[in-house]
Amino acid sequence: MPGSRCGSDGDAPVASSGVAASSADSHVAAVGTQLRAGTGDAGSAMTSLSHTNADMKAEQARMHAERKRVAAELKNAQQRKRHMRTKARQVSNEDWLAVLLLRQERTS
Repeated sequence: MPGSRCGSDGDAPVASSGVAASSADSHVAAVGTQLRAGTGDAGSAMTSLSHTNADMKAEQARMHAERKRVAAELKNAQQRKRHMRTKARQVSNEDWLAVLLLRQERTS
């Protein structure tokens, strides 16, 4: 069935595009299969799942810190641009002509 979360055997999760699901989903499916078959114990399954949750929380924290860093860099760049525009507006035409003449003299 298209868009199904389970493969043909019902144990291996498959994403809606037919590509294998993430390792966390695969791990959860494997633990569930073990518990249904009676080959695994609930204690190890819960430890394994909590480890997966801890990994996911750590990744979420890393992503949050990265997003915060990028937002700060963007804000800083926008402030620099605004500051440069303000300073450029304050420069008179005579000042611009003087700068252009100095540059021209240097290259000659």
